[in-house]
Amino acid sequence: IVDGEGDFSQNHASPNYRIENAGNFIKSGAGTTTVVSAPVQFGNTGTVQLTGGALSPLGGFTQNGTVRGSGTLIGNVSNNGMFKPDPVPGGITVQGSYTQTVSGRLELTLHGADATLQHRSLRITGAAAFNGALDVALQSPFAEPQNATFPVMSFSGRSGDFTSVTGLTDNFGYTFSRAYTGTALNLTVSTAGVLPPPAVAALLPMGYGHWIAKHAALAGNNGQQGRAEDPDGDGSTNFQEYAFGTPPFSAGPIVQPLPSTLQDSGLQWAVLEFRRRVDTSSLQYDILESTGLGDWSPVTGSFELGSTPVPGQPGLEVVRLAIWPALSAGEARFLRVRIREVQLDLQMLVPRD
Repeated sequence: IVDGEGDFSQNHASPNYRIENAGNFIKSGAGTTTVVSAPVQFGNTGTVQLTGGALSPLGGFTQNGTVRGSGTLIGNVSNNGMFKPDPVPGGITVQGSYTQTVSGRLELTLHGADATLQHRSLRITGAAAFNGALDVALQSPFAEPQNATFPVMSFSGRSGDFTSVTGLTDNFGYTFSRAYTGTALNLTVSTAGVLPPPAVAALLPMGYGHWIAKHAALAGNNGQQGRAEDPDGDGSTNFQEYAFGTPPFSAGPIVQPLPSTLQDSGLQWAVLEFRRRVDTSSLQYDILESTGLGDWSPVTGSFELGSTPVPGQPGLEVVRLAIWPALSAGEARFLRVRIREVQLDLQMLVPRD
């Protein structure tokens, strides 16, 4: 965590020194934090979170993890991972060029409009080169009417285009068309939808009923929508497909949690990697352990090693958890993921006379 001013440099002549962030690098407070390019370089496979001020990697910034938040990046940015500015009135300003590769993903969240910025949550002072994916998410109180046109990003010039775009249709009833000008990407509301009130949206942005109905309509299947049913016969119930983000009416490989181990400070940790849904608070993912596949009990504790968005599937991520306590010599430990649906009482959110 760098709060306010703070510069990174060193006095050796070697050009090979680097800061490689594989965890969470947070730039907060006012002022500019500078990472000098001669000879210190800055790389990211974890998360760089901007909560204020400016971060200045003078030699440019090639990132393969996640960049998110509100603030300024001073330098040329090459995005091979996830770039997720906060919605207006925050957002990220890149004082330089922005290049997104085929593996890169840009997620723009539209919230309340601003008189000056409107919905422009990514501002690029230099040229932009686009590839990879663009996701458009909506967050209450977004309520633009039909035919409204507004920018979602700005730049001095542009080359290329995104190879995939999601969120322009079936987004709380909204559909959008998009078009470039010389200095901006504009969205136009083709069909106006209705977002739920903020409190409800925070609880149920994506529920099982909405999800299964959407997939059933796409597959032309009006039945077999129960949580315990398996209409595609691939061995996963509809509820499991929902929790792990796989299609319920099209058979495919079963998504299994992946176990591994990690050596750190002379200790060996059990690690579990699995997919989980982050666009709803109605699901709870519990880790259970057993020493002999008989009795199962919740793990004593766990800590998150990192998470990565699932390409092409907004709202899903792959998370890696290290399990507490560390493994003892020769110990066998079995792990599994239990998914529970938390029943939410929404009556308290309904105004009453």
